[in-house]
Amino acid sequence: MSRIRDFINEWDAATLSVEDMSMKTSISDNINIEGTSSCFESFVFTKDHPNFTQAIESKIRPLVILLVRSYNCITYSSCQGHFSTLDNADLREMHVGILPRSKAEYENLLDFLVIKADVVNSQIQSSHVIINIKRSILTSEEDEEDLISMPCIDIFFSCTSSEDRYFADLNRVCIAFVDELAFELGNK
Repeated sequence: MSRIRDFINEWDAATLSVEDMSMKTSISDNINIEGTSSCFESFVFTKDHPNFTQAIESKIRPLVILLVRSYNCITYSSCQGHFSTLDNADLREMHVGILPRSKAEYENLLDFLVIKADVVNSQIQSSHVIINIKRSILTSEEDEEDLISMPCIDIFFSCTSSEDRYFADLNRVCIAFVDELAFELGNK
């Protein structure tokens, strides 16, 4: 991702730099710049951009929208998961990437998401999907001489068996995670 600082500022300022950044959708519901299962590139929209919601694949959309609207998260990546294909596209696991604004936000959100993932993993007891909260680093070039790296949090719905069994169980596990996060909001 380029220009992390600008992206965070635009996200929080609700500014819109509306350019023609049309997404394409494949018959398998891959939303990216090519509309194919083999493309890994997609535009990154701020939460107030008119294309934000439609650029999120349908099965991961409820989780992304909940994280953004109710937990004030900045998301920079998401995927609803896709089967491997004959054109050499590997299995893509469902995931959401979150860019915390500060170290405190990172630590609090990481702890919270790990607890919630553990709750859902123990309640669902799926042998095909497990929710993993992973630490990662997002790096961008702010200018030609300045590389910026920021800690991020990735929510992965990891495949622990065959693709068929993974995708048969995936929506149930994702919905349970969304419900657990929404339940927490109701108890505040």
